[in-house]
Amino acid sequence: MIKHIMIISIVLLNVYFPVLGISSERPKNVELKIIGFSPGTSMQLRADLIAEALRREYPDWNVKALATARASADVHKHRAEKTANFFLSLMPWPAEIEAYGPEFKKIGVDFEKLYIWFPVIPSEIKQTHFWVLRKTGLTSLKYVILKKYPLKVGLIFPSHLPMFLRLLGFYGISQKDLESWGGKIVNVNFGAPVGPELMRGGKIDAGFAWTGVPNPAFLQASDLDWHLLPLAEETELLRKVEEFEFGRTIIRAGSYPNVKKDIPTIGQIEWLASIPGKVSEEITYWVIKGIWKQREFLASGFPGFKEVLDPKFISLAVGALRTSADLGAVKFYREQGWIKK
Repeated sequence: MIKHIMIISIVLLNVYFPVLGISSERPKNVELKIIGFSPGTSMQLRADLIAEALRREYPDWNVKALATARASADVHKHRAEKTANFFLSLMPWPAEIEAYGPEFKKIGVDFEKLYIWFPVIPSEIKQTHFWVLRKTGLTSLKYVILKKYPLKVGLIFPSHLPMFLRLLGFYGISQKDLESWGGKIVNVNFGAPVGPELMRGGKIDAGFAWTGVPNPAFLQASDLDWHLLPLAEETELLRKVEEFEFGRTIIRAGSYPNVKKDIPTIGQIEWLASIPGKVSEEITYWVIKGIWKQREFLASGFPGFKEVLDPKFISLAVGALRTSADLGAVKFYREQGWIKK
């Protein structure tokens, strides 16, 4: 059963995909490295499963999934130094440019040029959770602004900050405005156990994070008297986030003990992504082919794979991209009839 739905607006792009001459014979003795995330996270689990699926399908391939010691910092390092072939995306490429581009520019690095990647195949739906303590009396982000509530919200800098400020900006306020009436934005990985712990300690009364559902840290915080605020109730707001490859999604009732009804929110797709210069279109083609053949194995290890490894979902996801998918992926999707010729 599909537990949550990602509704993606199709963006018609005038993108030309050249016809690729990929051999019908599978490459032998291929060595690949896939970057996941911190040990024990669901992202690392997915990376491990993809590596195992490819080894199962192609026994002569040597495929390794590498965990990171410093989370996103190590993912960026591997991408910049091109020490791996694939990784699991942290956020959509347009949103990543907005979040990290200015920071890297300060140190003389062209983030867009150095860190570019190409989507290969969806690996997870990440839904935005905006948890707020009930004692605040807040029922929506708009109500925060109308009441000029001194909200203290935890989120990750710099990755999540631009999107949160974009949502505030939709209602005509800035971070400075929020701070002027006593509000505060605190730098914390709210999707990890440290986030709810700060809430317990009274340091924050709200948290903003996009993550898979259910999130283990949120499940373990059932002692908190909090609730999720909706983020996708206004069409114009959705248009503001679509350019960053976010779309409307739903956190289903029952996903967490205190979520009694469906919560409309915004979400994005995590991709297995290729690192330019480290993998050919031909290898990517066979990687996707192997993943597709092993989709039942993948879903047995992580149920979310069943939802994203679906022809209709893949067709919608590729159609919503603002940039081109990896050309090896395009070749496979064309053969399957999932995207137009």
